[in-house]
Amino acid sequence: MPRRLCVVALLLAATSPLGARRQTPSASYRWIGTGTLSIFRPPPPGPTVGSTRDDRTIQFRLKEARQLSVTDAGGRVIGQILALEDDGSQWTGRASIDASIPGVATYTGSGSGSGLVKVSGILYRSVVTPNPLADVLPDGSYQLSAITETLRYPWTVTMRGKAIQTTAKSINELVIGDSRLGNWLQRAGLQPTEAAIRVSMAAPPTVEADTEGRSRRLEGDRMVGTWSNPPGLKFGQTGTASWELTRTGNIPVTLTEVDRAWRPRAETSGDVTLTASIDPSLGVKGRFRFTLYDVSREPGSCLNAEAGSALDLAFSPTQPRAMTAATETADGWTIETTAELTTATVSVHARDYGAWGKLKAEVIVGGELQRATTARGGAFAAIPLDDNNDHIADEWMALAGIPGHPAAEDADSGPTGANDGDGLSNYEEYRGFMVGGVWTDTDPTTKDLFINNEATPDGCGFFPSTGVACQLINPDEYKQGGTPEANRVVNFNAHYATAGPQKGLLVISQELQTTIGPGTLGVTWPAIGTPNDVDEIRVDLHFIAEFNERGVTDTGAITPIIDARMSVIAHELGHAVGIDHHGANGATTACGSSGVAVGEIAVWGGAYSGDRECFMSYARADQYQRSDGSCHLWPWAHRWGTSICRSRAGTGINAGPERVEDGHPLPASGDATNGDCAHTLRIRK
Repeated sequence: MPRRLCVVALLLAATSPLGARRQTPSASYRWIGTGTLSIFRPPPPGPTVGSTRDDRTIQFRLKEARQLSVTDAGGRVIGQILALEDDGSQWTGRASIDASIPGVATYTGSGSGSGLVKVSGILYRSVVTPNPLADVLPDGSYQLSAITETLRYPWTVTMRGKAIQTTAKSINELVIGDSRLGNWLQRAGLQPTEAAIRVSMAAPPTVEADTEGRSRRLEGDRMVGTWSNPPGLKFGQTGTASWELTRTGNIPVTLTEVDRAWRPRAETSGDVTLTASIDPSLGVKGRFRFTLYDVSREPGSCLNAEAGSALDLAFSPTQPRAMTAATETADGWTIETTAELTTATVSVHARDYGAWGKLKAEVIVGGELQRATTARGGAFAAIPLDDNNDHIADEWMALAGIPGHPAAEDADSGPTGANDGDGLSNYEEYRGFMVGGVWTDTDPTTKDLFINNEATPDGCGFFPSTGVACQLINPDEYKQGGTPEANRVVNFNAHYATAGPQKGLLVISQELQTTIGPGTLGVTWPAIGTPNDVDEIRVDLHFIAEFNERGVTDTGAITPIIDARMSVIAHELGHAVGIDHHGANGATTACGSSGVAVGEIAVWGGAYSGDRECFMSYARADQYQRSDGSCHLWPWAHRWGTSICRSRAGTGINAGPERVEDGHPLPASGDATNGDCAHTLRIRK
């Protein structure tokens, strides 16, 4: 048995010989609340890289099982030691491993679970003022130890191409306060007099390896606090923890929780209601007080709309019951019923699409404050329902297929490209954007590209064929003006769990024949990069139409101009997400004609090569130069690409064996030198 558990066991077993000094409480009291624990474990010294982690959320439910009186030399009771006993505490959690020995093995796996918690605790309260033990044992000193059950999860070891599946296990302990408090009380014996406690605390403390190592005191009737990287963690581990437990009396008051499907919406229809109730069998009434606290203050109402940093949740102007006017606090609001009731419902309004907060309910009965608990034993209802406290609605994470993933993660995997992510974190995709005047959240598994097309009505052209979600925004839906670094930032209201500034793209109409060079349909400036690098996309609509009319078919039909514009827009957007041409443009002297402009000679493996359906392939040349250096007139009509290629292989006139068709030697330009455009796409820098 761990030492601190032993201390509580001794206290619980010591009631009979101390009956004269024990004070049996007139009412039963419980400590209800939530704790979180995250442990990050680096690999042991050596060639291993990577890490493992264990994240737990604990729903505390404790009862004050026994009390021992502390007396002074004259026998006067000066304080009480309370033993806290578990009353059904539970945990949920997730553990994972992602490590490797380079060139030898990889270790990957994750899993989640839930179960019971073994909790023990000690609490000291002074019953006189001033506290005679203030110098050695401050009033309200407490210590808890919560040991979660082992979390087992599958993981895979891959060595020399062979995968072996096995099972890992992880166990965590949340230590709150300094467990030396329990050790000192144990040395003081089971008759805790003032003198015995002073002698005990004068002895050198026994520091255990896993203690938090600092004193904790109550804040009113609350145990609340955090720790980070306590020195006792072993093997280079780092960890963070938080907790909040509240003392509640013996009048059962329940508080409903937010419906799992609800999420905040900064709209008139976005209110959520919660109800607190006294057990009707008791036949008592009280005035209900609701407190919104820990309320977010995210800028604006979503990532790219409005400004200001007011509280994101508030009590609705119209309530189901008669209420006092809401009073604003440092981190929320309070509101009360105007009459004594057995049940009361309160309505909460969201001002932000990513709002979060906590709601607690209290009832004043007979002059005493009774605190409500949820059906799961929580001291508050999270708004929205958010068991892991990452400020994202759990249901949204589940529906998105990323439950348990970090709020700051940016790992959109689709479509496949040069890297994952689109510059937006999970929380930012959840909080959402105004797109064309309408709010929307985005898919955290699919890359998003924000575009303001001021040149044409064609939106993103054929670019959606990439699988990227194209978000067509209005000019006021990204940042304009200011420094170049801030200009065009689409998540300009980013704050919590951001992946950093992410820019949208601007498409404008501009005559390019004289500013850039003859034969230019469009240009991305700078030429190739990501949205955070590219200033703007310029398209020459007059020359696109003129150029399109030159490339008529054999029957004289002209390709619809909309196809030409959509292909050019998609082509330039491709450059703005890191995609290069299929190959180099032909030199002006490639076929011995210095008067031919750059790009109008289709050289072997050049800009006209590869997949002819790809919008990154050039449309139509004047001449083509084959692999043997021979030059020929280009007889074919325009081929405006409508999709993105996923290989370097040539298609159509660029594919097949050496041959002559209609007097024209083929293939024309062969496989692409670059090509495979889909796999070079990058939205996140």
